[in-house]
Amino acid sequence: MLKVPAPIPPKQLKRILELRDYVVVGEDEWNWALAKDSGVPIVIPKEGEFVAVEVMMDALHKAGVTAPGDYVPLRDRAAKELGIQPN
Repeated sequence: MLKVPAPIPPKQLKRILELRDYVVVGEDEWNWALAKDSGVPIVIPKEGEFVAVEVMMDALHKAGVTAPGDYVPLRDRAAKELGIQPN
């Protein structure tokens, strides 16, 4: 079970989902909608310094990222690719 991690920026959460083969299927000025294999989209915010922990945990759970061994490498890879300091 994934313990509640520190909040991360919206672009980092988006990249984590992309690394799990999710693609942007819609967006507006406030949110991205990402889906995998025509599945139900996961909607995440674009704005804000960090994503609310509840929103982040829901998105990660829906994407099947439920263990630290899944999350930490994805978090670190996304941070590196985006030039963000990992937390």
